[in-house]
Amino acid sequence: MVKVPRDRKMSNSLFDILLSFQYYQEVPTAGPSVLTKIIHIFTNKLHRSRIGETKEGVMLQISKNIIDEMITHAQAEAPNECCGLLSGKENVVSEIYKIGNLQSDDPAVADLKVPPDRRFRYVMDPKEQLRAFKTMRTSGTELLAIYHSHPHSPAYPSATDVRLAFYSDTYYLIISLEKEKPEIRTFRIIDQKITEATISVLP
Repeated sequence: MVKVPRDRKMSNSLFDILLSFQYYQEVPTAGPSVLTKIIHIFTNKLHRSRIGETKEGVMLQISKNIIDEMITHAQAEAPNECCGLLSGKENVVSEIYKIGNLQSDDPAVADLKVPPDRRFRYVMDPKEQLRAFKTMRTSGTELLAIYHSHPHSPAYPSATDVRLAFYSDTYYLIISLEKEKPEIRTFRIIDQKITEATISVLP
């Protein structure tokens, strides 16, 4: 059971409680697998309420610096997969959050029924996700994209990627290191249907 301080004024939103500093200090009592499930439920609700009506034809825009940061992150974590979040406003990415890929013995890995080997899957550290979402709320930005790497395979969603694509209004970026030159491709995954999208790289 998660301990919530009695002297804290309760919010109507469990997500607001999760993002509060006092609650965050008690997070370890919940365990990573519980946190992962809560994050999936409440960040999806929050994301839908903010972006819900994504305009068709509006292209995700990312600066070359952030593109380079993602590639550097992927190369640094190889041969394991890396993962992270991109946030911004009006489809323009302004912030990158590099999130840890949980170790194979973490309970969340078993709960999500993914391969234990980090070379072939990613499961984001839920505590680091909470920090990222808290920063987004403070800065007034919103989740725009989720990225991860494929060190040994093409830049295309795997069956596991599709099954765990919880955020239908979010772009999914995949960085492939399979060839000498890294490749980045972008997708929308809605009801397990994959649609390739285009990004605009800003100077």
